[in-house]
Amino acid sequence: MKKKLALIGYPLAHSKSELVHTEIAKMFGYEIKYQLLETTDLKKSVSFLKNNKFCMFNITKPYKRQICAFLDNIQTCLNAVNTVIIDDNKKLIGYNTDGEGFCIGARLNGINFEGKKVLVLGAGGASESVLSALTKYTDYISIYNRTLSTAKMVASLISEKIKVVEKIEPIYDIIINATSIGMNGEDNFLIEEDVVEKSECVIDLIYNPEKTVFLQRAEKQGKKIMNGLSMLFYQAYLAQSILNNKELDDESLIKAYKNVMEKFKNANSDY
Repeated sequence: MKKKLALIGYPLAHSKSELVHTEIAKMFGYEIKYQLLETTDLKKSVSFLKNNKFCMFNITKPYKRQICAFLDNIQTCLNAVNTVIIDDNKKLIGYNTDGEGFCIGARLNGINFEGKKVLVLGAGGASESVLSALTKYTDYISIYNRTLSTAKMVASLISEKIKVVEKIEPIYDIIINATSIGMNGEDNFLIEEDVVEKSECVIDLIYNPEKTVFLQRAEKQGKKIMNGLSMLFYQAYLAQSILNNKELDDESLIKAYKNVMEKFKNANSDY
């Protein structure tokens, strides 16, 4: 019997979750039925999933924070959840796999955060997830946001390791854009050239377009770059890993990731 999984969000017209989760399920050795539940009524959707034999659902914008009010147990220190397991007693258990998924993707792309000076641009939900995960790998983390008070709030929520900066100095090894600027193809090179010149690696969590202006310009400077596609894939892998209480080896993960990327291209995806 196929396991029933779903995604809750609005809108979902361009979601790649079904393709990603279907491929990951194959690597775990089972089949799934993955339903996209585009909704403006979160309470009604959660009730539907609880009472129709779904075992897991994912959450995307705009409900990652709102979903917390419906959960029986939350397994994250963050105020946002992207994965909910429905147990045999119909209890809802929430997790956030975004940050660790990001770090797995980076590791398998040859990016090492150990002891590195890392700058994160932005203070939204994606930034929170990434910052929380990074604290496991380095003590040198800075956050920059146009609204200083928001950056301070995020830093205080997560860790004393995180330093809020008002000015970006050319001292960082790795720079991560966690803002949505650049998603519509606009210039999102938000920092001075010398800051990128000093760095080793530039990451943009945006994956549509595949290469933002930020990544294009960093690549021209000879920097290693990574977009947000690997985060999309590996956060989904971690969600199913929790569901199955099982992990896959790196070789299997890389194979599944390559299969998904190939299917994106074959489908003329607009990612």
